[in-house]
Amino acid sequence: MSLLGMSLLDDIISKMNTITASEILNILRTRMIQSLHQKTVNDENRDGMNIAIAVQDPQARQIDYAGAYHPLYLVRDGHLIEYKPDRMSISLQCQLDQDFQGNIIQYIAGDMVYLSTDGYSDQISGETNKKMTRRKFKNLLENIAHLNVDEQKEELSIYFERWKGIYEQIDDILVIGFRV
Repeated sequence: MSLLGMSLLDDIISKMNTITASEILNILRTRMIQSLHQKTVNDENRDGMNIAIAVQDPQARQIDYAGAYHPLYLVRDGHLIEYKPDRMSISLQCQLDQDFQGNIIQYIAGDMVYLSTDGYSDQISGETNKKMTRRKFKNLLENIAHLNVDEQKEELSIYFERWKGIYEQIDDILVIGFRV
């Protein structure tokens, strides 16, 4: 799914001059359904994907964000702001009559922006045998946002390894962070 999604995204973005984050997700959903030959909601093929898209406009100091189950987090002055995703995926198994909604986010210099999969927050703890949860993940981001990005990467790795302990990693993990 990831390879198909990447290929479709590359094609969508390279062929369109001006496009919003929500338009990218709407087109991606249509092309994903076509590529997977999905015809009805009851199809055996229920594949799909969750994703977050952020398009930065440095001149306007804005980020255009849209998400399919994955939020965008912005940390400003030590406080995390969560921009909620649409609760539908890139697949036929969602409300095809509803478009993905975009969010225009005004940023200021020094803000930290994060996009991630749910793999980090879904990891089971070797100590408590429970998921980390998004709440703990958001607290971690809020606590490390003041560090430079290399130090944040290190802190995320250390925290994750301590958290999972003896357990294997249960899902793919991607955390993207950038300072604006």
